[in-house]
Amino acid sequence: MQRLRDEIARRTRLTREQIARAAGVNRRSMSAWVKGDATPSVEKLKRLQILADVVRDIDATEPGRSTEVLLSRSGGLDLLDHIAAGRLTYARAWQSLQEAAPSVTVTHRRSTKRPLHQNALDAYLKGELQPFGRATTIHPESDYQQDLSIAERLMPDEPVRRSRRGYR
Repeated sequence: MQRLRDEIARRTRLTREQIARAAGVNRRSMSAWVKGDATPSVEKLKRLQILADVVRDIDATEPGRSTEVLLSRSGGLDLLDHIAAGRLTYARAWQSLQEAAPSVTVTHRRSTKRPLHQNALDAYLKGELQPFGRATTIHPESDYQQDLSIAERLMPDEPVRRSRRGYR
């Protein structure tokens, strides 16, 4: 069981949860099978064996594309869903599913719009834009002068400690 699961995982880079989904169980049940704590039914074991056969077949026909083929959707379902639902004829005829499902190619398209900061940068480089300076605030001279006797009333001195805390 472990050898079969690991072979599928190695060839496809599917997660253990995806492999368990194809067998129609959850990841914990698959783990229990591998540890020997539980025994799979004949039907579940057959699904896992068919998945391994399909993976080997895909790998022999289209090397390196087994993950893509298994996870490509046709009619809202991928090949793992067909195996989990017991539609094993679909699984064995994976090439017909591939022909029916159009392949998607992702290309990077450069934007024709200028970045938002580009206009500001151009204006700055031409000398049309000056950095903001901080305006000075002018207070009357009386705000900077204070009578010391008034200051003492506002903030009396703190009492002087003779010793540090914790010491006598």
